[in-house]
Amino acid sequence: MDLILRTPRLALRPPTLGDREAWLSAEVANEAHWGRFGPRPQPGRTLNQVFDDFLLRAREGERDGTGYRFLAFESGEYVGQVALNNIVRRAFENAALGWRVTLAAQGRGLACEMVARAIDFAFAAPPDGLGLHRVEANIMPINTRSIRLAERLGMRREGLSLRMLCINGEWEDHLRYAVLSDEWSAAARAGPGGVSGPASGT
Repeated sequence: MDLILRTPRLALRPPTLGDREAWLSAEVANEAHWGRFGPRPQPGRTLNQVFDDFLLRAREGERDGTGYRFLAFESGEYVGQVALNNIVRRAFENAALGWRVTLAAQGRGLACEMVARAIDFAFAAPPDGLGLHRVEANIMPINTRSIRLAERLGMRREGLSLRMLCINGEWEDHLRYAVLSDEWSAAARAGPGGVSGPASGT
């Protein structure tokens, strides 16, 4: 399976040791922005150690088929990341979708393009994808940009999960969005404006 996913503007690939400096620089530059919606490093943990853990989990997930993490690059510049985590097979065939983009990359549709390509990969039949049935995204209610992105991609709001995740010491509610493989395919066939539109550069 080719784990380099491409869109008209982006290349998405698993992280490598060579990405350390770009990843660290982005973490520092976007600390205040990303820290609102995700856990900060535990006290005493350096960003280098966090990257090592991130890389290890990425490799283990790919090896076990339980998660796929991609860094996104535009013309060689790191602009964000997207992940399909907590993949459960058999009766569920589901993945948890997560993403983030740098502040510098916002406002140009790159997040939508990146996330749509990851969903394409989740639903495509092997060997081109994972052949999943369902993808969900859990988003804090204050994260209005991600909510708008999920809705633009045609994901359904299924409900509110109270105190779902502990983010920086606080148990935070999350809105649950989801899309099924047949819904995604139907929207793609609908043409311009369908949920797969951003993956083709719209």
